[in-house]
Amino acid sequence: MRPLPMDAPAQLRQRIMDPGADGGARSRTIAQGPLVLLVHALCAVARPDRQRCWIEAGQDVLSADDALALLRHWEAGVPIEDRV
Repeated sequence: MRPLPMDAPAQLRQRIMDPGADGGARSRTIAQGPLVLLVHALCAVARPDRQRCWIEAGQDVLSADDALALLRHWEAGVPIEDRV
């Protein structure tokens, strides 16, 4: 994953179960706004529920782990590759 600017437009998305949808699930947009706000929002989601969420910023798709790595990069300058 490459570093992204904090002000990049983004969407926080969630996979929800829907028996009527193809594959039994669909996704919905939870929030839209600057990437920095959505990264903080995703990191605040309860740990078990995070795995059903992701962020889309242009062509980039960030998992919860990607969002945490990006947040650590912004806050402390930790290289994104040094995920914990």
